[in-house]
Amino acid sequence: MVVNREHPICLDHGERQELKLYSPLTLTTFAGYPLFPALLHGEKVPAFQTVIRKEIAKSMREYGAGSLAETLYNQLLSGKIASIVPDVEEHQGQLWGVAQICTKGELTERKLSGLKEEWKEIAAHGWGDLFASRILEAGHIRFHAGFWDMERGENLSLMTEEEFGREVGGFEIRM
Repeated sequence: MVVNREHPICLDHGERQELKLYSPLTLTTFAGYPLFPALLHGEKVPAFQTVIRKEIAKSMREYGAGSLAETLYNQLLSGKIASIVPDVEEHQGQLWGVAQICTKGELTERKLSGLKEEWKEIAAHGWGDLFASRILEAGHIRFHAGFWDMERGENLSLMTEEEFGREVGGFEIRM
């Protein structure tokens, strides 16, 4: 038996599945008039990706190996999910919030639907709410990043990688 305490070894018997869930990322700034937040748009938005990733990494220090999978409410679903790690990706000049998910076996459509609902809750009210309250800074711009900002988010949607690929017309991932 081989044991790696720093990086758990997952045996792949065709059961493990990796998938991503995409949603528009809401970037808000209070630059200007402080009572009314403004959404950040345009060509400078992808430049914030590195800052957001660093803050995500900091926030993940509070969780174990399964990251946000530890926060799943549905116990049946939590037995099928090995890890949920948030990330941010840029596609066609826009930033997208991403949940990188590793499962313990294949998910049925019903479990995938349940996972989407759980992720919305985590992103809106759990980890995501705490993350959105952090003040991020890129250059001279201070901003907040919301993974599921129901108050200010535009065109909120949650898509699998396949659905997202059809929606944005293919992938051009920039890291």
